[in-house]
Amino acid sequence: MWRTYSAGVMVLSYKYVNNVAHESDKVKEVSQRLFREFMEKMNSIQCGYLKKAYRKEDIGCSNIIIKTAEILDKLMIE
Repeated sequence: MWRTYSAGVMVLSYKYVNNVAHESDKVKEVSQRLFREFMEKMNSIQCGYLKKAYRKEDIGCSNIIIKTAEILDKLMIE
């Protein structure tokens, strides 16, 4: 989860930060929303839980990555 979350924060930073991240409260706000919404949808951020619940032998952790991308897409549109 942390890799997809980190990638999501990078995308959000690109959208909301002009120079220095600490100058923008918006990036902190949307990063926290990304985290909260992921927790609501997936019930955990723990890799062990996520793998047991969502990992498939043929596609690996793609479902986790896709869910993170869907949440990120929603946040980018807002």
